[in-house]
Amino acid sequence: MTEFSKLEDRRPDRRNVIKMALIYTPISVVSLVLCAIAIGNIASGESGFWFTLVIFGSLGLLTGSQAILYLRDLVTSPMELQGEVVRKWHKGNLFFFFMPSYYITVDSKIFNGTVERVEDNGAYIRLESGAEGFCPRKELDMDNKRMRVQEAVRPGQKVNYKITGINRHGVYKLSCRKAEERAVVGKIFVISRIEYAMLLELDLVKVTHYPHSATVELLERYDESEKRFIPATTGATF
Repeated sequence: MTEFSKLEDRRPDRRNVIKMALIYTPISVVSLVLCAIAIGNIASGESGFWFTLVIFGSLGLLTGSQAILYLRDLVTSPMELQGEVVRKWHKGNLFFFFMPSYYITVDSKIFNGTVERVEDNGAYIRLESGAEGFCPRKELDMDNKRMRVQEAVRPGQKVNYKITGINRHGVYKLSCRKAEERAVVGKIFVISRIEYAMLLELDLVKVTHYPHSATVELLERYDESEKRFIPATTGATF
């Protein structure tokens, strides 16, 4: 499976996205309503409502931005990111009684493709999977930034690339520069305690996630003995 591919072959399980949308949306709506009430009272001369406005205004902005991300994911197909765990850490969660949250950063793999055609604004590259991706001029590995794209790459040339995303038209977004510089272009995901305990840095993983909130639907790790991806919690004894 190509990384960042849209998952059209199975029905997405959106339970986590729905749950978080149901948590954040009502809070943001209530906060904004209270803000409007506070503004009305302040406008009528009640200066004591400034504290209410600041508190619920801040809460409304924070929860509203999160609600928008989850609501957008309700109408968006989940995607896959295949790469290595380049960092893992945990820290206390302020909103849930200081319980720790667990995080990993996954960096996309480096692939090799063939330049199909070259334009002034970038190059179209045939991916290893057979799909086509686009590498914009600024993401090409060019020694001289003033040189023309046609001077930097040519049709038929083999190039290394990282897949950095997929646009709304379904075209893969590529970066040859990040591949050559070994730059981390990874995503941060919140995972469970068991998944965190089962993963090591540099483990090869495949994350099925939603693009806007980065909510994880499925986390798998590559098992060398079975030569395939298996759920990250497989083999856990606690």
